[in-house]
Amino acid sequence: MARSPTLLRGHPLPAASHALDRQDCGSVEARRWQARWLTWLLVVGGVCSGSLRVQAHERERNPWRVNESARLLQGQVNPVQIAEVGDVMWRQCDEERPTAEEARHQLAEARGKADVEKPQSESEDKQNTEPDRKAAAPRRQAEEAERQAAAAGRTGEMVSVPGGAFYMGCNEAVDTECDEDEKPGRQVSVNAFTMDKTEVTVAQFGQCVDAGACSSDGVTMPYWAGQTHPEWAWACNWGQRDREWHPINCVEWEQARRYCAWAGKRLPTEAEWEKAARGTEGWKYPWGNRGYGAAGGVANIGDETAKRSQPRWTIAEGYDDGYYGTAPVGSFPAGASPYGAVDMVGNVWEWTVDWYDEGHQFRAVRGGSWRDQPLNARASIRNWGDPGNRSMLQGFRCAQ
Repeated sequence: MARSPTLLRGHPLPAASHALDRQDCGSVEARRWQARWLTWLLVVGGVCSGSLRVQAHERERNPWRVNESARLLQGQVNPVQIAEVGDVMWRQCDEERPTAEEARHQLAEARGKADVEKPQSESEDKQNTEPDRKAAAPRRQAEEAERQAAAAGRTGEMVSVPGGAFYMGCNEAVDTECDEDEKPGRQVSVNAFTMDKTEVTVAQFGQCVDAGACSSDGVTMPYWAGQTHPEWAWACNWGQRDREWHPINCVEWEQARRYCAWAGKRLPTEAEWEKAARGTEGWKYPWGNRGYGAAGGVANIGDETAKRSQPRWTIAEGYDDGYYGTAPVGSFPAGASPYGAVDMVGNVWEWTVDWYDEGHQFRAVRGGSWRDQPLNARASIRNWGDPGNRSMLQGFRCAQ
């Protein structure tokens, strides 16, 4: 019997975001006023706690401002000194403006240092929950994930999978954790196809909704076993701040099918999904046969971060991907499959076109999720979902 995800009570992660308004290089006096304004923002906005988030479009437009913010966070520049040496900064604006890529790295490093070094009062510490204290790691990883999302999720990039035979199901030579529904392992042939490199994101699904081809009904509220589950609504990504490039989840099977049809694609078969996930050699995981501890940061699964909020969960002991909830698509490029598809295990279970059972009651879902232990986050794992259910653990990607 395939393992159905166990659902426990959860708590939302805090979300804080402050964005700098757009402003081009101006006079020295303007720069001084800007510095005073920035100093006020740093104090009032609590930047030293790592809460400042500069939006991606701002970093592309004015990367030099991110550079100065980063230097201030690191303690290299005193706020008063910024105002005093506006003419020097003006020359930097014209002559030594860093690239957007450099600015991203500087901001990420500065925020990381502030998160680690800032002292915290005893009263503040008592008020914080475990997700609050550990929120720095997801924020830092999100900086890196934005680049992956820009390269893949925002463009709808697909990977090519050649036709031919591959090993499907339990490969007992490398995997001793198989369920009965994964057996027997066998050679299966598929025609050539392409697969979305990432799971479909909230932003991509929103385009379909805006076009009138998709429905967003119910996607903010999990639903299974005939009832809604508001205690898990925080984990549904639709409408949530700063989750545009997270996978769309809490969608029914029909909502997933309609999106793929609108995009000129379709849901993959189980065989297509599995070949895209593991290649032809019957690997246990998309990246090979090394487990989560040895392979490093390869997927968003049940980990140490999740267990701080859910102590009763069974997790990958010693493995910490930094997320309790979904991650932006493409956050773990080291876990890519042989064909370049990412997040094929972890993040969210993915709907397929196939029925799981002979009675045609349940659709097959593949890949595991951010809640699952390593046992349930392997390339050959199979699971099922009621087509009318909406789970915060389920999303999808399309094939063509």
